Amino acid sequence: MAYLYEHCADCQKLLGREWKEVHKWLDALFKEYGQDHRCHRHHAEGIREVCRMWGEEAEMAAKIHIIVDCWGIPSQADYESGRVNVNGFTPESTEANVAWLLDEIRLVVPKMKLVGEKIRECSVLISELPPEDQEPYRRHIAETAPRACPAPLPGDVPGDLRTWRSDYKRWKKGLYGIELLY
Repeated sequence: MAYLYEHCADCQKLLGREWKEVHKWLDALFKEYGQDHRCHRHHAEGIREVCRMWGEEAEMAAKIHIIVDCWGIPSQADYESGRVNVNGFTPESTEANVAWLLDEIRLVVPKMKLVGEKIRECSVLISELPPEDQEPYRRHIAETAPRACPAPLPGDVPGDLRTWRSDYKRWKKGLYGIELLY
């Protein structure tokens, strides 16, 4: 289990921001439940809740936090079924999973930032149009812009981490025309 300052340092290094509020929210139930606190928010559904509350970059901060704590990203059902223990580990969980998943994040984050910059550039150009001409372009961007974190979560894919890796590799082959093979 990592301390708050360690989670913040990980996010600062990978995302350029600590996201202390995300880490505090994920671990807020520790005083009440002790080590069992992870089954309440350290899962794919908890990540989606973070995204709803703070946005897509915070979603990535939650993924980093949970990967470091649980050596992967379990689903809520994984805790309920006993597939993972109270720490969020499966019998096959290893520190190598943590390194592999964090390496993937290191590679994806710059691509996400590039997409965000391109969207901002388009928004600036659209804002220079007459107001009556802006709406169709803004609607098109809203409908077609990629989410910052579109990769499938391990909890979204039935099976083990190896199954998720193959789905993730398929996703990586192309994201909205951006080549993500490294």
